Formats: sequence, C-alpha cells, structure tokens
Amino acid sequence: MKLIQITCILLVVSTTILANPEMNKKTKDQQILIELNRLEQKDNDCVTYFMIKNDTKHNFTEFVTEMVTFDKKGLINNRILGDFKRIRPHKTIVKLFAMPNIKCSVVHKVLINDVHSCATSSGEEIDCLELLKPRHKAEVEFLK
Repeated sequence: MKLIQITCILLVVSTTILANPEMNKKTKDQQILIELNRLEQKDNDCVTYFMIKNDTKHNFTEFVTEMVTFDKKGLINNRILGDFKRIRPHKTIVKLFAMPNIKCSVVHKVLINDVHSCATSSGEEIDCLELLKPRHKAEVEFLK
C-alpha cells in the first residue's frame, strides 16, 4: 500500500513539474554554465579556454574560481585561480588562463575546487559554487 502511495505522489510531482514550464525554466535561469572549451600548448605554457554563460539576473563584479588539474594517474599537477572579473547577466564571455611550464598533454582532469571570491553589484550574498554548471568540449574531464 505504501509503495502505491509513494508512486502516486511521485507521479503527481513529476506531472506538475513537466506541466509547468516556469518550474523547468527557473533551474536553467539560475545557473552559470562554465565550459572548458579547449587546451592549447603555447611554448612552455598550457593555455585553457573557458566559456562562461551567465543565465542569472546577477551582475557579477568579481568572480574568481579555484581550479585544480590532475594527470592521468590522478595526481595534482597544477592550481589555477581563474579571475573571470566582471560577468554581466545573460551574457556569454570567453577567458583564457595560462598554466606556466605545463604540457597540455599531461592534463587529464580539471576540478572546480571552489569559488575563491564572487561579488554582485547589488551586494547580495550568493552561493556562487552552487550556480556553476561545468561541461567540456576539450578532451579533458571537467567537474566540480
């Protein structure tokens, strides 16, 4: 009997969410997509290309992420403080960060370890790490 009740509750909740596009839209509208687009070797440096799409209403005046890179054995090989500076609402930007004296071929995973700092023009306190949704196009795993 309890299984039938739980199933009915789940069916009602999922139907409500699917029938209400605003509930689905709300989640997407409250995220910052961060994409590791590519890695490129430039002399002795590995340059990372990131695309950020701010799908929120927030105007970020400061946005710095702490990222850690790993080799294929899972050993940490670098730390990046990615200073994205200003990220306007409903805007997409691209930022490049160089990792000095690192070969791109040894980078197999990038972890968003934390958001080092973030601030909005309104002064509102926001869990910026929670807003980040990582994805990757490069041949490197990208996660938080």
